[in-house]
Amino acid sequence: MDQTLSADAGPGFRKILIYCLVAYLASRGALTLIGVAAQTFILPLLPPGSYRWHEGVAPWLDVWGAWDSGWFTGIVEGGYMTTPITEPASD
Repeated sequence: MDQTLSADAGPGFRKILIYCLVAYLASRGALTLIGVAAQTFILPLLPPGSYRWHEGVAPWLDVWGAWDSGWFTGIVEGGYMTTPITEPASD
């Protein structure tokens, strides 16, 4: 018997699919709101130069790539660290 997913999989499958889709969209929405709030209220409190932030045309979209983009830009500019960090950073 073929167990492939199809449009006629039944109402149980559709309920599960809708539940997963709603949960995914709700979590992305909540994380986007948290990111925009952090960008709006916390970012201005940080000293300039203590973070990497690429500002694009859509702040709500920028929160999804801001920190990882800074990490990867640092790797491109300076390469990978060759020694492990054993001490906390001193300010």
